Amino acid sequence: MAKTYILDTNVLLHDPKSIFAFQDNEVVIPLAVVEEIDTQKKRQDEIGRNARSVSRILDQLRSLGKLSKGVPLHQGGRLRVEVNHQEAIDFPKGLDPERYDNLEYLFRDGSETFTVLDEFINRGIIEMETLTHIRGRSIPNQFIICDEAQNLSPNMIKTLVTRVGEGTKIVFTGDPEQIDHPYLDASSNGLTYLVERLKAEEISGHVTLTKGERSVVAEMGARLL
Repeated sequence: MAKTYILDTNVLLHDPKSIFAFQDNEVVIPLAVVEEIDTQKKRQDEIGRNARSVSRILDQLRSLGKLSKGVPLHQGGRLRVEVNHQEAIDFPKGLDPERYDNLEYLFRDGSETFTVLDEFINRGIIEMETLTHIRGRSIPNQFIICDEAQNLSPNMIKTLVTRVGEGTKIVFTGDPEQIDHPYLDASSNGLTYLVERLKAEEISGHVTLTKGERSVVAEMGARLL
């Protein structure tokens, strides 16, 4: 009967290959452990080297599928990253993570709302992920769009920006005046934080739109309510 082994930070930093040491059993790594290991990668000692090795192993295993759902290990057994019961980096309450939202509108094709978008997803041109699943990853040679960034906290923004690998460009869009998150406002949200912290950097830039396009009523509501 297969058993489940949960690996903590100390085990992985001592031996990154311990992931493969449990034969036909299931290996579980809590997301909090992945986050802790990520903070150690800049160290120049053995702990830092092992932290980087763990990240490389996880990146290689991601090619087999989503770690949150589990992937097979070459010696047998499975690895799964447990993302439940962690500090939430997730959709605000009331928003459905299964909805396409703005992409649903942009890629609509007449009455067949999802035809174009589904085709792009099936062909691998577009890949949609929640922030929950990107910690510990490096994302090279991609074009990333983070929509509704005003609903992210500064920590969530940092999590996404620090995943960007070589050759990747990232675009954040949002309206700081239209925030659905109960604990953020126009000055404390992640999009405003990002613009303020990076505005002097040569490799970044931002555009501020001063006029709404939806309607005069919508613009008035955003400004006054």
